[in-house]
Amino acid sequence: MIGRAIPAYTNPADRLIKMLHAKEKPDPQDIKAQNELFESYDKYIRAGIENEIPKLMNAAEPLDAKKLAQQQQNTLYDQFVQLMNRAFKNLTRNVNFIIVRVGQMVILGLIMMILFWDTRGYDYNTVRDKNGAYCFVCVSQLMLSVQSVILTFPLERGLFLREQANRMYGVLPYYLTKTFVEMPYQLSMPVLFTLIVYWGVGFRNEAGSFFLFLGALMLMVFFGNSIGILVSSMFSNVRSAFAVVPMIIMPLILFAGYIANVNSIVFWMRWFQYLSPVRYTLEIFYRAEYRDCLLYTSDAADDSLRVDLGGRRIIKKKKKKK
Repeated sequence: MIGRAIPAYTNPADRLIKMLHAKEKPDPQDIKAQNELFESYDKYIRAGIENEIPKLMNAAEPLDAKKLAQQQQNTLYDQFVQLMNRAFKNLTRNVNFIIVRVGQMVILGLIMMILFWDTRGYDYNTVRDKNGAYCFVCVSQLMLSVQSVILTFPLERGLFLREQANRMYGVLPYYLTKTFVEMPYQLSMPVLFTLIVYWGVGFRNEAGSFFLFLGALMLMVFFGNSIGILVSSMFSNVRSAFAVVPMIIMPLILFAGYIANVNSIVFWMRWFQYLSPVRYTLEIFYRAEYRDCLLYTSDAADDSLRVDLGGRRIIKKKKKKK
């Protein structure tokens, strides 16, 4: 930088601004560095700039700001390539965060497997345990997926706004590249969690049910990531973003139909259930688990193949035809 060495991992422009920054009580070393900078400018750059000024002043064609801005803007392909490379480097450099996420899935999966160990069958207690396990899966994965990305944009907001103002890239390439690069990593988390808990808890041991469970869980994770990115882009303050997340997530859980019976909610609020991804995920889980079971009302359950749910609803396993 004008005859002076630049420290490693330092932006030359930021270094120059820092050196020229005037303090109320400047140190002698700062004054000396500024004087050396001015001397280097006179020695290396001043003559060249003075020679170029007449050429620019005598230019036959005036500068068109709009045309110049269009020439400076990168093509869509270049934007995707550069942003993909940067997003991939940021992901590979942040190895500690990936290790923490893997540890979260493993520890949470082991705790859930111990708590709901071997809930095979369709008796009263088993059905209640399974339903509780399904609800826990939805809520835990939704919250973890939101928290994993909520810090993404606030930490990059300043860089993003500055580079977008310089017309280096647009919003769409920035969002798509981050999504594409992080997609394999985000998909691997529900896969790891499912492999730990599915057979340990004792969910339905069929390929169709397994892949329905895994697919629904992936969709839930994608929804959580979308909510996290949306909230993080709305607030520059991380604390504000974390404060708003529960206000969005909790109603989605309450209107899912497990904690509170939707029919008991006042009619003018029941429509909110259709906005809850937890409701649809639980419905997929239940259909995958109980798809060949009958639900009907009764006052008693004397048959060993039936389960009395509060004296009103009976789950009966269908007999498969030979």
